[in-house]
Parts: sequence; structure tokens; C-alpha cells
Amino acid sequence: MMIAKLKKIKKLYKKASKGVEALTFAICMVFILQIIVYIVGIMQISTTKEQLQNICYNAGRAAVVCDSKDRAENAAKKIVKNAFGSLSNRNNVKIEILRDGSNSNPSWEKGNYIRCTVTHYVIPTFNNSDKTTSTYLDMMIENDTESLTN
Repeated sequence: MMIAKLKKIKKLYKKASKGVEALTFAICMVFILQIIVYIVGIMQISTTKEQLQNICYNAGRAAVVCDSKDRAENAAKKIVKNAFGSLSNRNNVKIEILRDGSNSNPSWEKGNYIRCTVTHYVIPTFNNSDKTTSTYLDMMIENDTESLTN
């Protein structure tokens, strides 16, 4: 009698196991797809950050060889506009002269440092949250008005 009950339970388990396996597979697929979406989103943000750092470097290099802050800002803005193309209205470039301890009013002189900051508005592919990403780079001014007159 006990053996007959065990055989019935075994038959029921075999019939039900196919449905349970399909349900388990469907639930697992949802989680696996969610993980894949997160990985793709992280890769997109990482790639965008890397490209933004390269653009910031190029804009900073264009700025440090200029002879004034106004020309440096214009050169950096041109680099960023060329890099982003039609998306150029969604970014911002800022060039500022960094202060050191001895100089309270910094000027555009060779040897002083500038900070080039590039900000870009990113719309992730798989994520609904829009994000503003920025990066900055500190560089030394290589050119000034004195070196042009001497």
C-alpha cells in the first residue's frame, strides 16, 4: 500500500515537473535579461566617460597653447563642438585658472594651471534616468602674451 502511494506521487511529480521547469525557466530568464541590461548600461556609461575624458584632454591641450583666457575658451569650445557634432547644444565647456597659495588673483601666465571641465548630458539606452556627466583635467599654461612679445 505504501509503495502504491509512492508510485502515484512519483507520477504526479513527473507530470508537474514539466510545468514547474517552464515556470522556473521563465522567472530565471527575467532575472538574466535584467542583468544583461544592467551590464549594457554600465558599458555605455563607461564608454561615454572615456570619450568625454579624451575630449576634455583635447580641449585642454587646445586651451593651454593659447595666449589669453578668452581665446583658450573659444578654442576649447570649438574642439568640443566638433567632437559632439549635432549634440553640441547638450554640453558645456569651462576653463578656469586655478589659484595657488601665493597668488590670490591668478592671471593667464605661463606656469599657472588651468582646469578644463567638460560637461555632457547623457540619455542612457536602457535606463530611464537622464544623467549629466562631467570630467575635468588640470593642465599647465604653456603660452602667454609675454612669450609672444619677447
